[in-house]
Amino acid sequence: MTANAESPFPSIKTEDVESLQKSDDQHTGQQLVQNMRTEVSLHLLHEFLLSTQRAKQAALSELTEQLAVLQEDISKISTFVASAREFLQPRASPAAVPLAVPTEYEGLGKKRSLDEMENSQHNVTASNPFDPTTRPTKKTKLLSASSLVRKQCERIELHAEELQSTYFAVRPKVTAVDLNVEDRCLSLFADDLADLSRYTRLRTVANLDYAHGLYNTGSCIVSSIDFNKDDHVFATAGVTKKIKIFDYRNVLSDMREEILGPTRLATNGGSGTRDLDDDAVPTAEHLARDDESADEEQDEEIVGDQVPRFPIMEIGCNSKISSLAWNPCVYSRLASADYEGLVHLWDSETGSAIRNFDEHEKRVWSVDWTTNDPDLFASSSDDAKGKLWSVNQRSAVATVQSTVNLCTVKWNPEVHNQIAFGSADHHIHYYDTRNLATPLHVFQGHSKAVSYVNFVSANTLLSCSTDSTLRSWDVSGSISTGQSKCTQKYAGHVNVKNFVGMSVDCSGEYIACGSETDEVHVYWKWLGQSVVKREMGGARDPITARIIPRRKQEPPTVGGPFLSSICWQRTQPGRLIAANSHGRVSVMELV
Repeated sequence: MTANAESPFPSIKTEDVESLQKSDDQHTGQQLVQNMRTEVSLHLLHEFLLSTQRAKQAALSELTEQLAVLQEDISKISTFVASAREFLQPRASPAAVPLAVPTEYEGLGKKRSLDEMENSQHNVTASNPFDPTTRPTKKTKLLSASSLVRKQCERIELHAEELQSTYFAVRPKVTAVDLNVEDRCLSLFADDLADLSRYTRLRTVANLDYAHGLYNTGSCIVSSIDFNKDDHVFATAGVTKKIKIFDYRNVLSDMREEILGPTRLATNGGSGTRDLDDDAVPTAEHLARDDESADEEQDEEIVGDQVPRFPIMEIGCNSKISSLAWNPCVYSRLASADYEGLVHLWDSETGSAIRNFDEHEKRVWSVDWTTNDPDLFASSSDDAKGKLWSVNQRSAVATVQSTVNLCTVKWNPEVHNQIAFGSADHHIHYYDTRNLATPLHVFQGHSKAVSYVNFVSANTLLSCSTDSTLRSWDVSGSISTGQSKCTQKYAGHVNVKNFVGMSVDCSGEYIACGSETDEVHVYWKWLGQSVVKREMGGARDPITARIIPRRKQEPPTVGGPFLSSICWQRTQPGRLIAANSHGRVSVMELV
């Protein structure tokens, strides 16, 4: 082969070699990246599976523990049920037992001729509907014990999920050493179930009109209702600039009771609401009965009670009234707050003013007495100040200085040196009266202004807000940790603008709250949804001023009359008074 002969192989340039090497490197890098991604995804999947396994094992462990608790309690309770079974068996109706008819009455059920009737020795006394011994009473269908248990179980099933959570929260574990603690918890929970399932609705006992509505068709907000210390009388007040005091027993013992039959008589301080526009809540920017005829009875209650009821005392004021509070120790002392920023102390027996307190610069929303000192009370105002007053001096004893409107005030009924203020900044400011410079705690959790505060117990604070919720708070736990501990949230009513009223019954079991749909909602302490609700009755006829009942298929709506005040009795549970923005006031009881 000569030197100049051509090579049989094509020449390879250096650039081509470098390009091939670079391409191979890129492929290798992509492969490494892909391998890394695969490895990472496998690691993530592995960790996820392990985490899920741990969670399910924990859930299984908890479920196993709960099943063991249930099995133990079922075995224990089954023994008691078996021993009490004879009381739950249906008994023979008295009507099925043959009765021996006395000879002298044998002819009463037979048809008689005119001569026989004229010569009859049996004198039949005409029934007098106004004589309680002869008047007819409404028939009540009594249930057997087993039927009653079945009906109450149906009511409990409506709230089964929440009740299960409550049961496991309050029930000690199986490993508990003290069996007495277990038995006590079961007994208390059984009592709670009985209390919850006992009532199905609110029944109207009596109605009255704050503004004599037969002659007035306009808005007539009842801002506040309160009972005196022994429930003998109650007071109402609102935008008519009048405080009206009614005898409670007289309200219950009226013509309606005489004509329709006897009503079961049951012999705490609530608060009220205000107005559609200028009275809106300040913002930070500014049992043994069949209920088959319950619906018909409700319509009858709404329409049928037109008996006028008049106050035993009427006190005229110079301004619209926002709040009332009876002294819990002295029968005749009644405090009121008004839109002009004045706090008044009244003698309820004479209707005369004892003293006026005028240090507030704007509207006063709320007043409340302490339970251990008959001379000491507090007020809260739009001027961002809370004041403590003594009946023995005109100037305030102490002042709480805030930066926002204070909408409500309430003393702790058992820890007498502690007081709560609800404010427009969505919080509850909790103070020790011995040091009002700094609050013990600021409860946070609501998303809008706090319109009411109250106490269920010394350690349980309750709040109502225009975010349409109520909340209960652990007082000592919140103070000790510095974190607001909400123990229960209640929702179901509508409250986005107005003061709608809130009250706690004397047993601490039930909480009543108003709604802007003109309904009363009753909550039970352990359940977040209302267990009973009742509408006030509809709007007024513009001509006659009579209440027009809402149609059954027509749901309650916002925009008409709204609940404006509500108050439970102080001395016995089960009965409350509610009022709305049209001046309608109703006495209701749980049945």
